[in-house]
Amino acid sequence: MPRRTDGFGVVVRDAADGPVLKLVHVGRPIGLGLVKTLLGLGLIGLSGLGLFLLATSAAGFAAAVAGLVPALWMTDWGSLMFVDGITDVLARLRTRQIRPGRAMILDRQGVRYSGWYTGAGHDVFDVVVAWSEITAAQFRPGPSEFPWFCLDAPTTLPDPGDDLRALTQRLPSDQAAAGIQVWISAQIGGQSLPAQRRVLENMYRFGTPLAINLALCRGGSAGRVDRFLRRWAPPHCRCLPTERPWWRPPPAERYLTPFSR
Repeated sequence: MPRRTDGFGVVVRDAADGPVLKLVHVGRPIGLGLVKTLLGLGLIGLSGLGLFLLATSAAGFAAAVAGLVPALWMTDWGSLMFVDGITDVLARLRTRQIRPGRAMILDRQGVRYSGWYTGAGHDVFDVVVAWSEITAAQFRPGPSEFPWFCLDAPTTLPDPGDDLRALTQRLPSDQAAAGIQVWISAQIGGQSLPAQRRVLENMYRFGTPLAINLALCRGGSAGRVDRFLRRWAPPHCRCLPTERPWWRPPPAERYLTPFSR
């Protein structure tokens, strides 16, 4: 299996020895988005129904006041689920199926990255890196500030530099995207392949070509990636999520703080 840290046009077949973890951008799962939306609406409805039943019970107003904190907690939890689900559904309807998409393939030998992955068995990988070359792993804010999982490795691909990257991050998302495409065209020309442009977009946004949005990957949970990294990657490379899982409720302690003073 050929190795090089960067460049376009490395043809590699999927490894046959050992486990392979394929992280492929296919879009947000619309079914899960609908589940989140319905669960969120259910929690909001249950909190309102609970308060109504308490207010109309024999205990009356006192019972409703006692149930206010649990109802607020459930409403907050449901709202987070509802907004998350609606966002997933709208994002999927807007983008439809996004294949061929970005793909990060991990196996016992290292990491392969494709900006235009079809899964047909003859894909061209734009970056191929051995585990010994990986220097860091972390989540970084991507488009719309959504966290992308990144693996760092030495590269000779063009880099805009921290100053230009920081300036772009302060621009509105549409202006930032347009500016990034102008920079890419200046590096490799306006008629370059979509895969090459995606790899350089990663370089611009994250400082590494190895970046993937796990929320767009089927089965791409942070826990699954972390278990794979612990098996093959350098010890300091982990996939520790920076966001609360969609199903986890917000901490109830913050609603109780005013009453504990």
